[in-house]
Amino acid sequence: MAKPDFECTFIDTREAILRYTVHGFSKLCGPVVSPPCYLLNLPWRILIMPWAIQDDDKKWTKRYMSYFLQCTMDKKYKNWLCNINGELDLLSVCEENKPFRRLISQEFSSNKDNFGYNCYMLWDDILDPGKGFIKDDAITLQLHFIIEIPSNGSIWYNMNNFTGRISIPKKKKRHSPQERNLVGELREKIRTSDEAEEHLTSLRKLKELFKI
Repeated sequence: MAKPDFECTFIDTREAILRYTVHGFSKLCGPVVSPPCYLLNLPWRILIMPWAIQDDDKKWTKRYMSYFLQCTMDKKYKNWLCNINGELDLLSVCEENKPFRRLISQEFSSNKDNFGYNCYMLWDDILDPGKGFIKDDAITLQLHFIIEIPSNGSIWYNMNNFTGRISIPKKKKRHSPQERNLVGELREKIRTSDEAEEHLTSLRKLKELFKI
């Protein structure tokens, strides 16, 4: 049975592998985007396209394949943010051979919804059968990525649903030296006093008050 052109494998609630086969690669003249894979309710896609660069005198041109991870959220959701670590692979036609790989580590947000490489790999190298990346004018891309939610108090989109609510990760409360000393003194009294039960009750009340 032939493999589908697009597969999404979920490793965890914040980790997935996208696998996308592009046919007619040598004839591409514009962007090609995979179907979406929804991870944390965000639509993640593979994006590739031809990319050409020239020298200043336009005496030569080099053509590359651009390769990106893309997250195209609806523009009405403006306040979302997450960090991505990923591997952008071009798979070999021989499974035992290693893929061509580039890494990304980038913050994605409503203002920066794609990241990758304009000059991922030379176009001619991909078309060269001797390099082992193309067969029947088709290539297969694989993108393994992990989503990291910011823990520094940054505002991020509530990824549990599409309500557009904003959440702020909780910061651990810092207690004053006086508060900690008071709790420490009560603990010592509990250890040495005959009235341990009374002191223990006081300690519980203090811990509840200070959220320790």
